[in-house]
Amino acid sequence: MGFHADPNLNDILESMGLVPEPDSILHFTENGQWVYKKYRERLETGRTYYLSPSGNDSNDGSQANPWKSLQFALDWVDHNLDQAGFSVVLQLADGIYDERIYTIPDTKKITIKGNTSNNKAVRLRSSADKINYIFTVRENSSLTVQSLYFESVNNKGGILVSDGSHLLVLDCVIGTFTSTSVYAVDGGSLIDSRGIKVAANNKSINCFLSGYGAQIRFYNSIAFESGVANTHVFYAQRLGMINIYGNITGSPSGRATASTSSFIEGKTKLPASITQNVGTGGQII
Repeated sequence: MGFHADPNLNDILESMGLVPEPDSILHFTENGQWVYKKYRERLETGRTYYLSPSGNDSNDGSQANPWKSLQFALDWVDHNLDQAGFSVVLQLADGIYDERIYTIPDTKKITIKGNTSNNKAVRLRSSADKINYIFTVRENSSLTVQSLYFESVNNKGGILVSDGSHLLVLDCVIGTFTSTSVYAVDGGSLIDSRGIKVAANNKSINCFLSGYGAQIRFYNSIAFESGVANTHVFYAQRLGMINIYGNITGSPSGRATASTSSFIEGKTKLPASITQNVGTGGQII
């Protein structure tokens, strides 16, 4: 098999195509195969890592030596930590983070946190990819975003939550996107908003869109800055649900549309500047 006179374990494993990564351990699977699995630190308490636009992804993510890329940080947590039910906070320093973000499947208990004194100081954008949503929560993930500005540079979409995932939004700002600013899609997908602001002159076709069994719930106020004009300010379609429990401030123009066996709850919360439109099987209650 090409071994030297006294083969060691590494020789045998390499002949089987098993080459270890750094910090990996040998693991025997249930189906009777040997594989290398990367060792992951098991947390015993919550932890915070730090990012800065002037950081470096070769750093250790400490406050003194922050990472640069949010996608790198999400990947690093997934590959290197067993959270054991504890939360991880990714604390972002002020500035612009220019990259498309998508969560690792089954991401849990991660908070991406900006500047709680100024929710426009930390800006997420994607100037290189203008076709896709700039921030995607997918495949049964659960994530919190706090005090972030989702900024468009002529992008098609802002936030997408799909595949049964859950996003908690705390005090965030949504910019203008050419198609849809915030979209929840697929059964079990849920966006809970506890403080959201729509930036001035938002001209997205759909500001908030829920479809195919997904749900968007607004618990706290929804603030619209001046000049917001959408085709659909709120749009529930194809079994989508939108619940408006908090007050709406500002005077956005556009429609609240419930169609195809969907509903919008919060009829009395809608300002006069929003036209109510009900399609086949839809309800606004």
